[in-house]
Amino acid sequence: SDSCKYKGMYCYCGEFAGKPAYHKPGMNEKYLHYNDQQKRWDIDSGLDMNRKGFGFSKDAPELPHLVKEWDIWADSKWNEMKLKWKPLTTWVKKPPRWIKVDAIGMNTGSEGFYKFWRIHNKRPAFKRADGRYNVHYNG
Repeated sequence: SDSCKYKGMYCYCGEFAGKPAYHKPGMNEKYLHYNDQQKRWDIDSGLDMNRKGFGFSKDAPELPHLVKEWDIWADSKWNEMKLKWKPLTTWVKKPPRWIKVDAIGMNTGSEGFYKFWRIHNKRPAFKRADGRYNVHYNG
């Protein structure tokens, strides 16, 4: 069944629409996030409330592991499934909301405080308040 591609480890990847968002890496990459417009949890290929998606919750509890029932796109149709998913986190704590960058020598213009921006290359990325610089993993 196609429904197996939605199961797996979903790792915390930041906040989206004011709630935690989760990422399932790999061949069947998926995102699990809250859709503030529809007032439900969505599973889709990105952090976007306008995508069609692969699944959505029938209810809208505070966290996705409390969802009792999902509608999942599998075997070319929508299926009601009672799945118990508990997203796992790759970090013991959430990434920091802010980091401070101190520069020495030529790059002193990049000094300052950077706010958590998004997940980039599967790691937290930060952007300076004026938007001129960002800090991210480039591996």
